[in-house]
Amino acid sequence: KMSCKGAFGYYLSLVLAHIQDHVLPLLVRVSSIGIYASIVYFTWKIDRHTLQDFGQKLFIVLLGCVSIGATLDVFLPALILACLGATTTIYRHTDEMPKRAGEERHLLPMLGQLAHGVLVGLSMVVFLTEEVQVSTDHRIV
Repeated sequence: KMSCKGAFGYYLSLVLAHIQDHVLPLLVRVSSIGIYASIVYFTWKIDRHTLQDFGQKLFIVLLGCVSIGATLDVFLPALILACLGATTTIYRHTDEMPKRAGEERHLLPMLGQLAHGVLVGLSMVVFLTEEVQVSTDHRIV
């Protein structure tokens, strides 16, 4: 029998694995269908008088669908994998694992690496989302 803590970790890791294996690919496919459907709809709807208005909306919708698809395809699997690793680290059966003589597990280095990764990732997001202004002589300011 498992303790409540062990069972929670076990079922949480099963849910995370199910999300990564089944839910995320389904959402990527839905995003791809959204791209196709928006292209078909806006192609049917655009005429000479509404070209600028619908062209701009089409670009925004396609950019949104592509960014959602890329997030679902790249970022979320990595995040779920990190959560799965953290879950198995936190909720493993320590009473069933044999300890070597003199071996001690330290959690602080792992937490330091996690904090470093989060801070580097957030600084990259801030750097990449800053607006770049271009002057008239085509140099980046």
